[in-house]
Amino acid sequence: TNDSTFAGAGTFGWILKVSYSNPAFDLQESGTSRFRLELGASHTYLSALGAYNMYFRTNSGAALTIYADQDAEFHNKVGIGITPAEMLDIQSASGDARIRLDAPASSDTEIKFYNAGVAQYTIGHDDATDNFVIGGANVDAPLVSIAKDGDATFTGNISVPAGSKVLFDGSSGHTYIEEESDTNLKFYVAAGERLNLTNSYATFTVPVRTGSITTPTNTSLFLIPNGSGHVYLGDSGNGTNLYHYSTADDGK
Repeated sequence: TNDSTFAGAGTFGWILKVSYSNPAFDLQESGTSRFRLELGASHTYLSALGAYNMYFRTNSGAALTIYADQDAEFHNKVGIGITPAEMLDIQSASGDARIRLDAPASSDTEIKFYNAGVAQYTIGHDDATDNFVIGGANVDAPLVSIAKDGDATFTGNISVPAGSKVLFDGSSGHTYIEEESDTNLKFYVAAGERLNLTNSYATFTVPVRTGSITTPTNTSLFLIPNGSGHVYLGDSGNGTNLYHYSTADDGK
């Protein structure tokens, strides 16, 4: 019912009980308590007393260190709901598996990716713009920025491999742009080819409607039926005359 102190080694062959209102069990070094196991009114405490680190060890090696400043370090993989195979594994037995990051107002929420001790990329919420960002060393250096209305801004180029499509009606859309081969860019509407752009020309598969056509200075506008005879509007030397030309004659 009172405090008890054991000064030497002790061996207990069964259960050691400490019964008291808010009981505590101290381990001392030279008469100074260093570690305490304590029962509070509604809590159980394991405490390192003083400015000391606390080590949880298995097989003579540290598994978890809780430092005197309350930082904690796991020395190997961590699993939540699962035996870990990676550095951090999370598995839900039922329902969604989520990780929550919650920063105070006017602060960013980030996950950083390091290589050799140097931050390379960051994903997270940029408080200043209220955008989700894929960035460099932090979200204040955005590479891709996505607003809550779905608008996306890319800092650099967007690369699409040859044979892949830029779709405009979802993943199975039938309106798209595709470079089917090198220097061969095609535009499709309703799954049909409407325009093909190459190094040499543009080929339309449908009628072309336009309010006007403007040619550069001192050039003519040519129409070439069947690839031979043609009709053209004259250049500056010919004024605004309409000419018809074939291999045999040239007339207005």
